[in-house]
Amino acid sequence: MPVNLRWYAKKLEVKPAPTAYGFRHSYATDWLLNGGSIKVLADMLGTSVSMIERHYGHLMVDKDRMHVIMETVMAGRDSVEEPKAAPVRT
Repeated sequence: MPVNLRWYAKKLEVKPAPTAYGFRHSYATDWLLNGGSIKVLADMLGTSVSMIERHYGHLMVDKDRMHVIMETVMAGRDSVEEPKAAPVRT
């Protein structure tokens, strides 16, 4: 961790102290939650698309689930309906 970051973390009593990996993870999470491309993120982080999907794949499930919950709350319903699967075309 750079000296300045370490100094500020100590001065502000930030625990646990921030790490480069923490910043990388936060950036990747924010990128994906805001609709960024997995391919572009993988290129920026110097890793593979499959690693991004493995490590951050749960975010898309969480995002879809939160969308359903927010729709339920905004509509004033008492129960949450599960998202419906797309119809299979034959």
